[in-house]
Amino acid sequence: PAVAQSAINGSKMSITSANITSPQEDSFVMRMSGLVTDTGPFDAEIEMAGPIQVYSDGVLLGEMIMDPISSKAGVGAKLESSPTFRVTNKEGFGDFSGRMLRTESFTWTLDGQVNIIAMGMTLTGIRLRKEITMKGMGNFPGPVTVQSMRLTGGNPDYLVIEMVVGIISPSNVGISVGHVEMDAYYSGHRMGRVIIPDMVLKPGMNSVSSRMHYAPQDPSAVAAGRDLLSKYVMAQDSVMGVAGTEDSTTIQSLRPALQAIRFTTVVPGLRNQPLIKQA
Repeated sequence: PAVAQSAINGSKMSITSANITSPQEDSFVMRMSGLVTDTGPFDAEIEMAGPIQVYSDGVLLGEMIMDPISSKAGVGAKLESSPTFRVTNKEGFGDFSGRMLRTESFTWTLDGQVNIIAMGMTLTGIRLRKEITMKGMGNFPGPVTVQSMRLTGGNPDYLVIEMVVGIISPSNVGISVGHVEMDAYYSGHRMGRVIIPDMVLKPGMNSVSSRMHYAPQDPSAVAAGRDLLSKYVMAQDSVMGVAGTEDSTTIQSLRPALQAIRFTTVVPGLRNQPLIKQA
C-alpha cells in the first residue's frame, strides 16, 4: 500500500475541458476530459471507493463519483468522466459560482479514497488528493456584441425584441444554465427584461438567442427609451447595459453568479434590414 500511495501522491491530474449540463437545485452533470501523468512503472486500474469530495479555497462544495481511470506504465491515462456532481453546500457553491464567473482561473481540490488494481492485486484505502486548476470566465473580457436585433411583436404591456448576442468565454469550462432573465438598461434607466430561454456558454464565441420585453416604466425611462429607439431607426449605435438580478435563475446555487453579471454592449443602428419581422 505504501508504494501505491506514493505513486498516487506523485501523479499529476489536469483537466483540459469540462462541461456542466443538466443543472438542478442540488446537482448537475460534470463532463470532464483531461490527463493523468507520472503514474508509475506499472499498468493500473484506479477505481473510486466512494464519492470524491470537491473543495474550493478550503470550502466543501459537493461530491461526485468519478469513472475508473486506466493507467498505462510510463504513459499515464486519459481522463474521461461524466459524473453527477451533488451539491452539498449550496451557500459555498453559490460563492464559488460567482468567483468562477469573475476570475481568470479557479482551483478545485479533489479528496477521497480509491482502490488500485495492479499486478493481480487490489489495494484499498489509498487516498487521492489532487488540485486541478481551470480557467474562469473573467467576467467575459471580450466585447459583448449584438449580432442581430428585430422587433417581432408585442402587447399593451411590452414590445418583444428578438436578439442574438455574441459572448466570448475564455474559460475551458462550458456551462448550461437553463432559463435566465436579466435587466436591460439605457442611460441609467431600466428598459425591460432580457430573457434567455436556454442559456448555454461554451468555450470561445457564443451566439446566444434571447428576447427583450421592452417596457420602460417611469417618465424618464420612457423618454430614454424613445431616444434609444430613435437612434436605432436612424442607424445610430447606442450603448446598453445588462445586469443580473436576484431572480435571474430559479437555481439557488447559481444565483450569486448570475446576479453578479454586469456588461455593456453596443446596439447597432438599423442598417439594411427590416425593422419588423415578417410573418
